[in-house]
Amino acid sequence: MLLPIEVETEKVFAKRDIADGSPAELPLFIVRPVAISTSKLPVILLIQEAFGVNSHIQDVCRRLAAQGYVVVSPDLYYRTGVWQSFGYTEYPATAKSRVPLTEDRTMGDIQAVLNYILDMEGADESRVGVIGYCMGGMLSYLTASHFSDRIKTSVVYYGGGMTAQTPSFPVAPVNRTNRIKVPVLGFFGGMDRGIPKEVVDQMDQALEAADIEHAIYYYPEADHGFFCNERQSYHPIAAQDAWHRTLTWFAEKLDASDSILLEKQ
Repeated sequence: MLLPIEVETEKVFAKRDIADGSPAELPLFIVRPVAISTSKLPVILLIQEAFGVNSHIQDVCRRLAAQGYVVVSPDLYYRTGVWQSFGYTEYPATAKSRVPLTEDRTMGDIQAVLNYILDMEGADESRVGVIGYCMGGMLSYLTASHFSDRIKTSVVYYGGGMTAQTPSFPVAPVNRTNRIKVPVLGFFGGMDRGIPKEVVDQMDQALEAADIEHAIYYYPEADHGFFCNERQSYHPIAAQDAWHRTLTWFAEKLDASDSILLEKQ
């Protein structure tokens, strides 16, 4: 088995030139392997939870980069302050930062990230995968519906709001399924009161009806946020299984089999 790869991190700004009232520069947290190859590496776009690009999200970025990927995580809360993060007991405090997030604006942010990747040194823009957690899981799914021509796969960890129609997201994400043209991987917990089994089944059925390659894993004893070791809902067995499946999936879909290390949770 290969040893984990040394990684380096940086914070940069991507140009965002969409006229929707958003700032002109989008903050990005980037982690990449340290000089392991002269060839371009596959890229993973990691979308934050409702708590910002916090220590957990940054840790997941590092862990993925240690598998041989360039990992980019945009700070979607930059409209109300750059690099904000919140504790896992502070969900109500995230409301102000979440209010500006609409489908059009967040997909504009994702477009800016994808454009930035085009010119990233050492990044293979033809091998991009997207992964997101909670709020970011839903946005990962939407990214697949908007940018299937620019990504290879979408991974959804307990994506919230999949069947919800709101003023900010006027079409329920699950109803965007017929626009998806890439494989989708999903993980959900049976104890998650915010995402009942019926919602998971509806997503699964929509992907099946659209003839989209997909795999949905459901852990009956896991709760929302089961992958995060900073939350009380952390479930080590489900987290380790999901992590292993995620690495295997990315290795296959991003043609990165030589990168996979299958490191333990």
